[in-house]
Amino acid sequence: MRSVLTCLFLTTSMGLTAQGIWTERASLSPGVGRWGAAHFVINGIGYSVGGYTGSSDLSEVRAYDPITNTWSLKAPIPGARRLSSGFSINGKGYVTCGLYNVFDKYNDLWEYDPTSNTWTQRASLPAAARYGTTTFTVNGIGYVVCGNLGSATGPYTSELWAYNPVTNSWSQRADLPDLARYGASGFETSTAGYLIGGRLSDQTFSNGSWSYDPGSNLWSSKAALPGVPRTFAATWSAFGRGILVGGSDLANTDLDECWSYDPSLNSWTSLPDHPGDGNWAGVAFHINGRLFYGTGRYDTTIASDLWEFQSHFTGVDESNAIGELSIGPNPCTPGGSIRFEMDDDWSGISTELVLANTSGQVVFRGPIVGQGSIVMPVPDLALGSYTALVRSGGRVLARAVLVLME
Repeated sequence: MRSVLTCLFLTTSMGLTAQGIWTERASLSPGVGRWGAAHFVINGIGYSVGGYTGSSDLSEVRAYDPITNTWSLKAPIPGARRLSSGFSINGKGYVTCGLYNVFDKYNDLWEYDPTSNTWTQRASLPAAARYGTTTFTVNGIGYVVCGNLGSATGPYTSELWAYNPVTNSWSQRADLPDLARYGASGFETSTAGYLIGGRLSDQTFSNGSWSYDPGSNLWSSKAALPGVPRTFAATWSAFGRGILVGGSDLANTDLDECWSYDPSLNSWTSLPDHPGDGNWAGVAFHINGRLFYGTGRYDTTIASDLWEFQSHFTGVDESNAIGELSIGPNPCTPGGSIRFEMDDDWSGISTELVLANTSGQVVFRGPIVGQGSIVMPVPDLALGSYTALVRSGGRVLARAVLVLME
């Protein structure tokens, strides 16, 4: 096991810095690369549904377990497809819309139960069949927006539909107030859904960003993605923000850029590029604070690889920043040690290390004893992501993300 802990003080103004590293994980399986698969996460497992091998559409479902770093086969979805959309709500996975062969499009909806490993058909989208839609979920409702109703050049739609799994019913919501599109990317926070980019009905590509407020049923324009306009980038909803990776641009250049969007600042931050094979139409899993991206397409390569992105975000108000701190080694191991390098301003100050899990529950609290270079054990906790706080009394002196992993 090893962990990564990165921490930075901002001593002149309130701000944000983002870092991260990519680590290769278990490939889907040799020879079964795909792009355009739907994806969702249930109970700590990531699911890849369908996709296209370069010669045929798939109904195959593969499940990734990050604890064992292994893939397994699950019950196939009825109806092979690519460029469909997936989301999960209350322990069930959902896949809707998509394309089969060249002309056959879907507007059906299927629910996956991981306990019984079965698919059940639910109410179809009450609108024209489509593919390349974008999804996000907010407060137990799944939202499906935009999509392609025809050939590669359209027609496209800007419709937004909301699915309620409790009533098994759809309702139409406010259209995106911009050009119709498909291949856009989406993520969500606890209160809003977001849409980025896509191929527009005028056949240009977009790097525009929009947020949707379900309470008011209104869309708002947000800061544009600083990178080139793109389609079929993958996204994670994580750490209170959206993280976007990859995509394809108007010149069919496959992109490896990675960006983070902070809704509170309405700003984007560049992150380390994705080093893997598939750079567009791949699958993305956010599993217990860990971020995975894989499969997809790069030029003529149909990828089967999987990568984990270990992201570290820190933001400290200057009123709390009383000195500089570095933590290492990076990586380190539970049962090993973390070294704190403190400057002279820490002398005489009683500090403690606090770790909280993704639910906000404190799972470790221990004193930081000494001055200067201080070594303390890494707690032996379950694999996953933790918030690490260095505190003195009621003051937070530093904040970081601690990832425990094999």
